[in-house]
Amino acid sequence: EISRNHKSVFISYGKSHCAFTKDGDRIMTKQEQLIEYVTQDLIELIVMNQKVEYDEAMNLLYNSETFDKLSDVETGLYSESPAYVYGIFQGEQNFGKIVQAEL
Repeated sequence: EISRNHKSVFISYGKSHCAFTKDGDRIMTKQEQLIEYVTQDLIELIVMNQKVEYDEAMNLLYNSETFDKLSDVETGLYSESPAYVYGIFQGEQNFGKIVQAEL
C-alpha cells in the first residue's frame, strides 16, 4: 500500500513501513529515532564510566547483545532510559551475557 501527501510517501508491506520525502530521503520512525537517541547516550555513558575513547565505546556497544536487543523494536528496550539500558550493558560486560530474563 502506498500513501502520498504533498510532503512524503509512505510505503507499507506486511509489517514493514517506510516513509520517504519527495526527494527520496528515508524518514526515520519514532522507534528508530528513540533507538538513535538512546544509542548516543549509551556511548557517552561508556566513554565517561569506562574511560575509553569514543570509537572504542562505539565498538563495545555495537558488538554487544545489548545493542542487538535495543535495535529490535519488538523488545521495547528503546523506550527505557539510557541509564537502565546501560545497566543491562554493564551486566553483559561483567557476565558475558544479558542477565535480565525479560529480554
